[in-house]
Amino acid sequence: MADYTQLEADIRAWLWRDDAELLNVIPTLIKFAHNRNNRNLRIRPMMYRAETVGPDPASRFIPLPSEINAPAEFLEMRSLRIKSVNYDNDQLIQVTPEALRISQNTKPGQYCIHQEIEFDSPVSAEFTIEMTYYGPFPELLTPTSTNWLLENAYDVYLYGALQEAEPFLRNDERIPVWSGRWSAAIEELREAEKRSLRNRSEIRTMLDPQEYAP
Repeated sequence: MADYTQLEADIRAWLWRDDAELLNVIPTLIKFAHNRNNRNLRIRPMMYRAETVGPDPASRFIPLPSEINAPAEFLEMRSLRIKSVNYDNDQLIQVTPEALRISQNTKPGQYCIHQEIEFDSPVSAEFTIEMTYYGPFPELLTPTSTNWLLENAYDVYLYGALQEAEPFLRNDERIPVWSGRWSAAIEELREAEKRSLRNRSEIRTMLDPQEYAP
């Protein structure tokens, strides 16, 4: 299983340098690569789910998932729906803060995200708010640290950290190679995600509920 210790050793080997100035910043290179990977990827292993209840008294605002004891820091919303006995569980539409139009409806239909989640109408305390969102991969903090990305797409971390060494290597001809391989690895992950989504769509289309109804 790939972990931080293996990644650090491979970076040392690929750099072909043993000067202390460069080797001492390898932890920083890994951290930079980690942050860049989190900024550039939105795939299912980064998806989390959180629930909260509407505010009381009724309000149009609730905190972001990372502020309600959710399992991971919030990066981006994937879907948001409100569950209630008298509510149809339809997914709400995300809009920009500028496009949100405040209404006095009895249930929200749209929301936007800034420092909080803002709805277009008050959210009753009787509502359960269910959020599916993207969070970052766990940071590599100890010699045995690992995460899904390091184990399943090791090259994304390795090439990501190597290209971050550019300020120390200056005109090293390997930098464009490493940068290109990192970009290719990121794109492969995105394409795998798209194929998976297409496959699920095809399955739903083929299985017609009326055809298989008893």
